[in-house]
Amino acid sequence: MANIVIVGGGNQAHALIGTLSGKNHSVSILTRKAKEIEQKLKDYNGIAIFHAAKNVTQFAKPDKVTDAAKEIIPHADIILITNPANDRERVLKQIKPHLSKNKRVFVGAIPGWGGFHWLVEKELGNEKNIITWGLKDTPVMASHLNPGVSVTQLGEKNTLYFAINKPSTDKIEHTKYILQTIFDAELAYCENFLEFSLCAGNPIEHLPILYGKIGPYSQWDGTPFSQQPLFYEDISELEAYFVKRADEEQQKLVKTIRNSYQMKMDNAIPLQEDIIKIYGDQVKDKSTLYKTIKTNTAYKSIKMPMKKGEQGYELDFDHRIFSEDIPFGLDILIEIGKILAIETPFLTELKRWLSTIGANYPRSALDYIPEKAIY
Repeated sequence: MANIVIVGGGNQAHALIGTLSGKNHSVSILTRKAKEIEQKLKDYNGIAIFHAAKNVTQFAKPDKVTDAAKEIIPHADIILITNPANDRERVLKQIKPHLSKNKRVFVGAIPGWGGFHWLVEKELGNEKNIITWGLKDTPVMASHLNPGVSVTQLGEKNTLYFAINKPSTDKIEHTKYILQTIFDAELAYCENFLEFSLCAGNPIEHLPILYGKIGPYSQWDGTPFSQQPLFYEDISELEAYFVKRADEEQQKLVKTIRNSYQMKMDNAIPLQEDIIKIYGDQVKDKSTLYKTIKTNTAYKSIKMPMKKGEQGYELDFDHRIFSEDIPFGLDILIEIGKILAIETPFLTELKRWLSTIGANYPRSALDYIPEKAIY
């Protein structure tokens, strides 16, 4: 049995409680929402996890919920950080004083893009007992969260790709063994952590869709929406075209690194292939990128990142699609392009437009990208 700490109190953290249920681990949650979740757990006696694809509801409960790292981190064997990339610096600073120095501690991010391995080096240093790992994608799509009460699991990944920083054969085998005690999906090892940040699907899928929905080439008149649009199911061919442009520029970076640095990057594949590879039969029409996104049942019912205002629904700039995908996704791609001396005109245009609508953030992955980001 391992002592597992899930950091975060959002959709993914709640879904992981269900994933870990019945696996003979001690599971704790470290979150700033501890009081709220703890009270709800007492009221409802567990979290209801609705598996939409199977039409089954599972009930699960963590062993402990707290906002005090000192209560659970010293005993932790495995730490699963589910917080958005823009919150991970705070998390690492919070847990650092309490990490054990007497055993291996597996500190991982779900997902592991956003330059997580660089951030860990900056905040935790090079402690030999700390194994930094990450997953390429989240294990499941999850939404409709009621903290401490319920969450909906929309789709499971068939394969989970993991990487570790400064790998060795022993570290790789030990990490894979640990992850196999947590996840039921097949596990595949990626040789370089950079691959996750370079092939991150969120920024090249989410942000171009937004650009098509409300950007300069859309038919939006600038007024609040009367209802919250479906994000993926309502995708237009124009939006899919912008996603394709972002995907092509990302793939140009990948191709250059493969050729110039002799890195395999086997999983840094075009977005349409990646979605089909991840979701399999959950994608009902695989003929084009547009239809692949539109008919992916794992994306069903997910809405545009908005909040209710006085006049209707307005963009929610605190949503992780903005606060994570831009400074810890898009910014990395543009910066890697500069390092490689490769132009990224559409990604740069996208960044410029996002800035004009108010999506500006003081901190980004650029704060900790090392001089030798590609090695």
